[in-house]
Amino acid sequence: MDRILYTSTHYPANYGFIPRTYADDGDPLDVLVLCSQNIYPMTLVRCYPIGVIRMIDNGRHDDKIIAIPCSDPTYNTYVDIDELPSHIFEEMVHFFKVYKELEHKSTAVDEIQNAKAAKEIIAKDIDNSDLKEEKTYQIIGASAGSYRIRSDVWELQQLMSEAFGWKCRMVMGLETDVEHLETAGAAGLNLVIRQEALAAGTILSERFGTPFVYGAPYGYQGTLNWLQQISEVIGEPINEELLARIGDKQADMMPMGGGPMASMRRKPAQASIQADYDTLLGLAGAMQELDIEPVHLICSHSLKAVESPDERVTYYAKEKERLDLYQTLHGQWVLGDSVMESCVPEDTYFTCVSFPFAGKPQIAHHFPFMGEKGMDFLRECKEFYFDKLEI
Repeated sequence: MDRILYTSTHYPANYGFIPRTYADDGDPLDVLVLCSQNIYPMTLVRCYPIGVIRMIDNGRHDDKIIAIPCSDPTYNTYVDIDELPSHIFEEMVHFFKVYKELEHKSTAVDEIQNAKAAKEIIAKDIDNSDLKEEKTYQIIGASAGSYRIRSDVWELQQLMSEAFGWKCRMVMGLETDVEHLETAGAAGLNLVIRQEALAAGTILSERFGTPFVYGAPYGYQGTLNWLQQISEVIGEPINEELLARIGDKQADMMPMGGGPMASMRRKPAQASIQADYDTLLGLAGAMQELDIEPVHLICSHSLKAVESPDERVTYYAKEKERLDLYQTLHGQWVLGDSVMESCVPEDTYFTCVSFPFAGKPQIAHHFPFMGEKGMDFLRECKEFYFDKLEI
């Protein structure tokens, strides 16, 4: 029992606390739940905050979160404390001004703040000391709208397991449930693989102290760089066998037409790529490692939201300009979607790397674009490209 009320007043709403929080007064964070039903003690209720009554109780902060059950149709149209009927609001404020008077204790309502402030207070008071799950990470930025994303996620998970023995606890946006979202602060590391997800990585870092690494591994060298960056962040060495295997594959690439062999080619080896911004730059790096010149990097979306975009990348707002460019890609390795495939000249070699892909099944997870296995696949495609166009 938390306390016995000395006054004849009663709580103006269901009164409880938010689990796994630790407020300034040394107790869990208090919450008033506005609900059309009485809530029994020891009941967990999924709610969202609409505001907070900031109080001073015996000289210490004593915040009262105002929350509403997500599934209560009587109240769940309210999203901020300002929207409440004035009488309900005044009842709550009055109660906390007088409820300890007969105990000869002073309380004062300091100020009333909105839903945003309430969320910030909850985040600050969450006690994560016992929530961290050792050697776990999360992938942030995986989108079902990305071609072969499950294959790429599979490859990232294999690399993290072999390199460090770490386990993936959630793939945000692809394999996510409410429970994992609620405990997103428990991971030891976040892997942000798309620029759009940087904000999520930053928020989780600020609120829970979880470090994050931005970028995705493309090509053998890109994979080694990515693993090295993770190693520095988590303070653990990379598995030596994995490093040796990727290093051997790098050394084995020379006979496939790279380096000195380039001067013996009958035709220049060039590639044009169309994809989202992060995939575009990743594949461009892999092409350079394959000793193939990426001549056109075509972004499939506007660059307005991209901070300091790479000057090699172009977005064509007018479809005709993009279609006209397709017709000039003679003799190139073209990586894009099936619309691009239908428009490029016949003397090209095509690899689908983005949606849409008309009439083609999505290939299983052993053919990713990212990581070691992704570069293995691109090396095979390079051989087909050279054979078809006699390069």
